[in-house]
Amino acid sequence: MNEAAVYFGEQVALFSLQHSKEQIIRKCLCALGEVAYEKLLSGLPDYTFAELANKVQQWDRIAADKLYILDEPAPSLNQIRAQARQLCGRGVSLILIDNLHRLKVPAKVRAFCSNREQEISYLVRGLKTLARELKVPIVVVSHLNRLLRDRPAPSRPQLGDLRDSGSIEYEADLILFLHRNEYYGESEDEMGNPTREVAEIIVAKNAFGSREIVQVQFKAEFGRFSDTGSSRLEYPSMGSFGGQEDPKPPFDDVPTSPHTIKLPPRGN
Repeated sequence: MNEAAVYFGEQVALFSLQHSKEQIIRKCLCALGEVAYEKLLSGLPDYTFAELANKVQQWDRIAADKLYILDEPAPSLNQIRAQARQLCGRGVSLILIDNLHRLKVPAKVRAFCSNREQEISYLVRGLKTLARELKVPIVVVSHLNRLLRDRPAPSRPQLGDLRDSGSIEYEADLILFLHRNEYYGESEDEMGNPTREVAEIIVAKNAFGSREIVQVQFKAEFGRFSDTGSSRLEYPSMGSFGGQEDPKPPFDDVPTSPHTIKLPPRGN
């Protein structure tokens, strides 16, 4: 969100269903200033506060008028539609929703749904239709099933791990997972590379390109992701994510990032 506004000058709308606007802004400032969230709440030394205040002023000049944070805890799909149309009329070009499972389903829709998966399907189809109508990307956070925790750690998430996943897997153009070996107490990955402050962005589905894993740096105390700035060894074959064959990428000659790991084709 910060990067889209600060580095690319885009207007971004975040529907934050789990956290208040104040909490989101604090998290943004902690990531920007590399200040631990608990230290921000408990009090900062004068020199740290001065540095952070300077960055806040810079952030305010560049990004404050490009970010819209809406923190109603349980809006309906119709409310999301109305607000998104209004915001896109003001120039918003990216919509973020955190998260899918807190969206409210109208009672008249629930009456025709026999389970939660059908309710999620209604929401996902509605958001996909809205994205096509507004011609802007809509990024939606979804929960994972608890079954992932039952597999031997560290285990990378797969499409089937999405909670109520059928419609999400079908409708989404792009599905990304975040994974950290360090979270599971693993100090090295399969190739013996250190995992400290390393996160993986797993492109599990890409309707218009290839599937891959991109390694980034993650500083947990600041909640900040950034480019690793160095290449990593490729992983061996990791098996199938399941589903249909990936479409052929539109450009075969696009170079791959040095810290990008290609996934094998589905079904191998």
